[in-house]
Amino acid sequence: MGKHRTVQPFLLVPATVMSALGRRLLDTSSGGLDRRGICQAITLLTWANTGFRRAGAERRHVNSCIYLASAYGRLAERDGGLDPINAAIAVAQTGIAALQGNAEDPRLAELYGILGYALTRRCERSGLLEDAAEAIACYEQGLACLPKPAGSMRESVLRAGLGTALVRLSEREAGEAGLRRAVSELEQALTISAQGPDPQTRASISNTLATALTRLGERTGKVEYLLRGQACLESALAVRQQQHVPLAWSATVTDLGNLLVRLGEATGEPAHLERAVRLFGDALDVATLERSPRDYAEAQNNLGYTLTRLSQLTGERRFLTDALSAFAEAEKGAPRADAELDWAVIQIGYAEAWLQFGKRAEAQEALAAADRALAVIGPAMAPVAWANARSVRARAEALLEA
Repeated sequence: MGKHRTVQPFLLVPATVMSALGRRLLDTSSGGLDRRGICQAITLLTWANTGFRRAGAERRHVNSCIYLASAYGRLAERDGGLDPINAAIAVAQTGIAALQGNAEDPRLAELYGILGYALTRRCERSGLLEDAAEAIACYEQGLACLPKPAGSMRESVLRAGLGTALVRLSEREAGEAGLRRAVSELEQALTISAQGPDPQTRASISNTLATALTRLGERTGKVEYLLRGQACLESALAVRQQQHVPLAWSATVTDLGNLLVRLGEATGEPAHLERAVRLFGDALDVATLERSPRDYAEAQNNLGYTLTRLSQLTGERRFLTDALSAFAEAEKGAPRADAELDWAVIQIGYAEAWLQFGKRAEAQEALAAADRALAVIGPAMAPVAWANARSVRARAEALLEA
């Protein structure tokens, strides 16, 4: 851990107090802390981190890197920008660097997990495949650092993170292999977590497993994967109750809505989409723009997509006006300056909704929205979204030329 430094107690005491206050603020509000509370915790933990470093308390400094990077990761769940993600990456890398030459230190596994999480989140927003690949490598390094025998809760968390990173990478690559590996890693994580005392951890892993199964159902066209995913989400909701962890509850409700949309598309039954619309409304009652901009943007975008699909399935144009309003709200939570990929996906949603009107004036709006998306994304960054944007643009052009 480098050269020994003399610990300076006069700096150590206030740093210890700040660290305890920041950690308590996070721990007592797990799952329900809003953006303001997280920012307060980050301020306290930043002071503590600086104090421990200046005091020469190397062990406590590394510990504070773990707490501070985790807090930035929590903030990234609420904010749509890259700043908290990049901060989490920098702090985690500082902690890892401080432990160079101490490969058996158990904190390395935790820091690699935090770094993998932050890289996965950056991949989601930037579309950079390198981030997903690096996240996978981080989780694998973290697993390699764990003492034997296997089966600890830390292993469960790392395998869950690895599964998430594999899902993100697979969303941008063809084939099923990555998704199948993701499902396998997440199922292992869920099995291990059953031995632990924390039901919220198991609920989180069930939620992520449902996402992997949803993507696999989309990729293979098999409804059985969607039904398995639905069971996972309903299991998670039995634990993630609104009165205790409202934002975690709303995220799971949004994911259940997404799955029901896919189920409705696979079966052709509008009832699944109608239930999804209600679920997105429930989620938005909790995940407001002020409280969690990213969750708000996701739920509104999914609501817009679902209303567009309902119009296609039922032939009712009244859904389209509401869809356009939902996309406008989604933009407020995911502005281009903060989350280009999310913003581009919203533009594609706009384009699809405008095109469903079937008129030349609206087709021109669809063309403009598709062009806005294509100005941001390309085939390497987000191949599926890029292909969707090109498809809706071609259909808009055809309608204008007819």
